[in-house]
Amino acid sequence: MSWAERVLAGDTLADKLAPPGPDAHAPAPLTARPDAPGRPAGLRFDDPRPRPPSPRRADLERADGRGRVLHGFANHELLALELMALVLLRFPDAPEGWRKGLVVTMQDEQRHLKAYIDRMRGCGVELGEVPVSSFFWDVLADVDAPLAFTAAMGLGFEQANLDFARHWGPAFRRAGDVATADVIDEVYVDEIRHLRHAVAWYPRLADAPLDYDHWAGQLAFPMSVARAKGPVIDREGRRRAGLPDAYVRRLEVAGASRGRPPRVLQFRAAVEEEVAGRTPSKAARAIQADLQHLPLLVAHHEDVLLAEPAGVDFLQGLREAGIVPCEILQELPTDRALGPLEPWGWSPGAAAELDPEHDVSSWVAWWGKDAVVPWQQVLDASVVTSLDALVLPEAPWVVKARYSASGMRRVRGEGPLTDGQRRRIQGWLEADGAVVVQRWLERVVDVSVHGRVDDDGVRLDGIVRFETGPGGVFRGAFVGPWAHGLPTDVQRFLHTPGKHAVRGQLERAWSEVAARARYDGYRGPLGVDGMIARVDGELVIVPVVEANPRWTMGRIAWLLRKRLSGRARGWWRFHPVRGLGDTPERWMAAQRAAHPLRFDGGRLVAGVLPTNDPATATQLLTVLDLSRPGSA
Repeated sequence: MSWAERVLAGDTLADKLAPPGPDAHAPAPLTARPDAPGRPAGLRFDDPRPRPPSPRRADLERADGRGRVLHGFANHELLALELMALVLLRFPDAPEGWRKGLVVTMQDEQRHLKAYIDRMRGCGVELGEVPVSSFFWDVLADVDAPLAFTAAMGLGFEQANLDFARHWGPAFRRAGDVATADVIDEVYVDEIRHLRHAVAWYPRLADAPLDYDHWAGQLAFPMSVARAKGPVIDREGRRRAGLPDAYVRRLEVAGASRGRPPRVLQFRAAVEEEVAGRTPSKAARAIQADLQHLPLLVAHHEDVLLAEPAGVDFLQGLREAGIVPCEILQELPTDRALGPLEPWGWSPGAAAELDPEHDVSSWVAWWGKDAVVPWQQVLDASVVTSLDALVLPEAPWVVKARYSASGMRRVRGEGPLTDGQRRRIQGWLEADGAVVVQRWLERVVDVSVHGRVDDDGVRLDGIVRFETGPGGVFRGAFVGPWAHGLPTDVQRFLHTPGKHAVRGQLERAWSEVAARARYDGYRGPLGVDGMIARVDGELVIVPVVEANPRWTMGRIAWLLRKRLSGRARGWWRFHPVRGLGDTPERWMAAQRAAHPLRFDGGRLVAGVLPTNDPATATQLLTVLDLSRPGSA
């Protein structure tokens, strides 16, 4: 039996720790890949005992907790040792230098294993006392070539060990276990050498330079780039191992699921146009390019965003602000289980692209502005299906196309329709079948109420204050309590007691609209826009101006607020690029220099942050402006 066979198949600790002979790297036959490595009792993969949860730093407060954390470290070293023995046997034709390097690495793993066992015993825990994970084996036992193993083990798990060592070493030291912290520091030095071996051999095995995209393409799910980093990023260790700076920067900002089925997000700027059967305009396509990464602001770091690649500097800026970007893919992944699919809106186009079985026919009418007319008594709203039946309400008035959005496809006036207005409205009637006619009120405050509609009911989340520009185009949302900083008379109106309280009217209206949308088959996020208006000098509440059966900018703003310090106050602004007076990059650089980021308890509380990429913005630059905390 060769040394590699003994390490792999042996069922005693002595087998695992046996020293190699001078020919340990020499090719040896492997008749069949075993289902599992040989192991002593207590360390086998078929152990029926429930596996412990992932270790936490709080576990280090007790000796037995430290021992159990170290037991997991020891199992990782053992798994690495066994897997390296397996690939020595599986790939006898691999380059001799690569095989020799693995043997040296295996000797380090043996030394680490012994050191962790000694420290465990000092904490009162014996090897085999804790059920172990087989994850490394499950992921890597079937790799098909030395390159795949080097990509996943050397540039994956071994690279991540730099970060875990830099995370756990200081944690053990703070817990008073200096001896274990010293062991972890020694392991860290060895891990740099192990990573250096992978960095040196990857280009030779791949016959290509070590490029981030090339390496990421070698990782088969459930392996991912996320497995190559830990809770901190050790840039210095990677530099000493020879990794290119560009590679490290890409890795640092890369998001990926570590196993949980990811939710899939997608921004669709032209979703209303898709619903109406119109070809997205050139302007809509440009805005799509500018804003496609906005879901990063609120995505979980293990989600997936379907979009074009984002700039590294932009992603690094989000990360520095405490917003960890999720994985960005250009196509729907087919190599893994997926969580919920959440495009910006479920248009027929989105369904065809993402899930052809997703039925939107039962509730597609909710995209029309006529869906909420029953809740618009204050606006004297009506649905009109022919020009002859159109009766204008008290001036001023507005007529909206059934599938209008963002202030487009609508006309305003204060007298009879002009010939041009009649022609436009007739065109909308022919295209959409109906228009909505409303009284135009003097807006004082725009608000939107947000929640979700699901199989088990409706859930109201919160209220956001926002601003629109000329024609109703969204220009920004307030980040903070929605009524903060409003004029005194508006504040007094907001606190009207009893059943006429403004918040109560907004929330009741949202709940009624949401219940109806659910009855009609809609599922997903729902935003209902309302406003406080002035009529004959008096403030009135208009609970429903329109409903959006999709994600909205207001919902992004509401979710973004939850990622900031509770003391954060400011605006999330949408700036037309043509109005900046400079290039977006230079304008943004000046803003950031004048208002650097500040944090409160680890969360952003002040400063200015670009929320789409200034380097590529052509139409809109979106900016989180917390430069004046505590003010509107």
